[in-house]
Amino acid sequence: MAERPATNKDSKGRSSRRKDARNQEAKFDVKGRLAVSLMKALSFLPFRQARGLGRFVGKLLWSFNASAAKVTKENIGYAFKELSALEQTALARESVIQSSQTFSEMGKVWLNDDQWLMNSVTETENKERLDELLAEDRGVILLAPHLGNWEVLGRYLGIVCPVITCMYQPVQLRAMDDMIKGARSKNMVMAPTDKRGVMQLMKALKNNEIIGVLPDQLPLDGGGDFADFFGKPALTMTLIRQLQQKTNSAVIMAFAKRIDSGFRVIFMEPDPLIYSKNPDEALLGLNCSVELCVHRAPEQYQWEYKRYRRQPEGIPRPYQFK
Repeated sequence: MAERPATNKDSKGRSSRRKDARNQEAKFDVKGRLAVSLMKALSFLPFRQARGLGRFVGKLLWSFNASAAKVTKENIGYAFKELSALEQTALARESVIQSSQTFSEMGKVWLNDDQWLMNSVTETENKERLDELLAEDRGVILLAPHLGNWEVLGRYLGIVCPVITCMYQPVQLRAMDDMIKGARSKNMVMAPTDKRGVMQLMKALKNNEIIGVLPDQLPLDGGGDFADFFGKPALTMTLIRQLQQKTNSAVIMAFAKRIDSGFRVIFMEPDPLIYSKNPDEALLGLNCSVELCVHRAPEQYQWEYKRYRRQPEGIPRPYQFK
């Protein structure tokens, strides 16, 4: 059958779509430049003032019942059923404030040099365990939940470890993406979030190096199964189990807790189930390992993330507020 000749209507449609795409790209460029300008401005503030600004913004978000506050309240209701309503509310409020502080700290974390970063890590806990694993000349999978300030942890690990490889998913705002990649590439090797990136992680582990993975975000399509997280089903990435089983690497947990003097970098052993040959047990062990960390500083966890938005068939979808 002969192709239908293009009409003026078809041409106008394609032209309109291209124009919309250009307009959308221009909007992203403006937003990205504004975001970078904000980060640069925050980087000039004294650290206490930057944190104070974050607390102020967090209180505003809570007062106006912003989306972050709504999601946080719902997630804490799932995770801490043993708390009273008043206790859940107090924890949710402080969590929104702490998350805002994480944002207000990012400019300084991304744009300052290594010496500033190391001076900001005023305390460490159980670092000798990381040193022991690195000395064993085997691959190490370091799991860093969205707890405290994970950007501080990433840069710290890049300084104290010989080499560390971490996955990175680009953000939509190009200028912001450039700034984040520039900051992270100072201290770590970045792998894309695709098959090439997985192979890069596998190669690093087989070379007895350390990799860093954020274990508590929703996996890409086909890369996860459901496992309980604080007593509720959560789609959980299977990549970590696959990497560990194929390389027999050690696993260690870590996070950078916010304290008055700066940050306390804490290393913890995972739940033993994470090493199970049974896939379901290993996934549960992964989530239990994250829970062990969260219980150390529940107010500093990123509860505004919609971790439960994907649910098994037959379970009501959460986050249905207006």
